[in-house]
Amino acid sequence: MKNIKIYSLLACLCLLTQSCLFSEDDVFDDSSAQRAMASVDECHAALQSASNGWLMEYYPGDGPEFGGYNLIAKFGDDYVELASEMTTDNYAAGEVCTTLYKVVSFQGTELSFDSHNELIHMFCEPNGYNDPGYAGDYEFIFRSVSKEKIVLTGKKRGNTLVMTPLSADTDWKDFLNGINRIKDDAPYATYKLKIGGTEVVNMFRSDMH
Repeated sequence: MKNIKIYSLLACLCLLTQSCLFSEDDVFDDSSAQRAMASVDECHAALQSASNGWLMEYYPGDGPEFGGYNLIAKFGDDYVELASEMTTDNYAAGEVCTTLYKVVSFQGTELSFDSHNELIHMFCEPNGYNDPGYAGDYEFIFRSVSKEKIVLTGKKRGNTLVMTPLSADTDWKDFLNGINRIKDDAPYATYKLKIGGTEVVNMFRSDMH
């Protein structure tokens, strides 16, 4: 009789446990694959939302040694139009380069400029065996996304890339050439940044290197 009671109790416990397992709700409504795809779609749509493109503040290198550079990017479905304040062998400052890009889910949601273009890859290519060049990135991980700002970090170097939308009436070439005129009109290589009369940091012109 005692054994029968014990077996009955064990059977009840098993039934209760099974009931709890089947009635437990999922923590997430969607699977991890569905959430990853939703994030890709969201980021892809955000990139295309700026009608006149994004101002990209690009900081290559492992520290502040190179300073920052300004690029403009307008994203379509598969292609992105890029322009830079920098001059390369084949592009003048403000001249547009069109290249492929993609948004994928790998180590988070990533933006990759995966077809070669001078305006991005000039920051990523080494100058020689012992010279990493600008030590920049062409693959970035999304950190925050909105219509007002997109923040990414370089996948390899970890630098921050901040993107803000340009106003509809901004002319790309005039904007980028205006930045270069300011640099040309500034005669000094270094500057002192002061806030409220207190010196905060010494700044330098990256193009003086």
